[in-house]
This record gives sequence, structure tokens and C-alpha cells, in this order.
Amino acid sequence: MKRMGIGNGVRGVVAAAVVAGLLPIAMVTEGGGLGGGVAVAAESPDAVQAKFEAFAAEWMEKLRERERFNAKNVKWRPAGGGVEGLYVGYDTANYRLLPLSNVETMPIGKIVYLELKLRLAGGSEDDAR
Repeated sequence: MKRMGIGNGVRGVVAAAVVAGLLPIAMVTEGGGLGGGVAVAAESPDAVQAKFEAFAAEWMEKLRERERFNAKNVKWRPAGGGVEGLYVGYDTANYRLLPLSNVETMPIGKIVYLELKLRLAGGSEDDAR
């Protein structure tokens, strides 16, 4: 089995996410609506960061699942006396979290990871896998 990046197959991807559940609670009031209740304290920046790190770990697992799906569903084509198939994978071991922005209002987190174009090749589909 040959699993390799091809040509310009490696590129950086920045996934920006307004992380669900990270909107500071201070923007909402307890007791019903705007001005009708007591304001609740916002989460600390450390708590927001911890939630984003958990979100990022879940996102990396989703990328691993997607890569497994892509590898299982390769479209094979004849090549050089055998077959080859191309699919998209991800480097989920080497990712980076950029500093959160807008922590006090609407936190936005960015994850930087590599998206890879991968190639499987062999004498047959079984050999290539």
C-alpha cells in the first residue's frame, strides 16, 4: 500500500467556528428576557478556552471519521498496470489553536490543520489498501 500526498495536495485549512455554548451568559438575564431579571456573570476567559479546546478535540475526531469514510469509498481507476484511488485526509496530530478573539462578547476560535490529498496505488484494490 502506498499512502502519500500528491502534488499540491497539502494545504493549510483554517476552520473558524463560533463555538456553540461559549456566548457569555452575561448577555442574557435570568427571570425572563431583556432587563427583566438579574444578570448572570460571564464565563471566564479560561473557561471559554477550555471549552474551545474540548471542541477542537471533538472536531479532530470528526475529521478522523471523515478520512476513514473517504478511504473506504475511494473511486478506483486503472493506472500503470494496476489501480489507484485518490481521497481527502487530514493531519489531525499536528493542529494548532489560534488565540480566541471576542472572548467577552462572541468568542471565535480558529483551528489550523492540514487537509491532504492522498493516493492509494497497487496491482489491485486489495493490494492498494
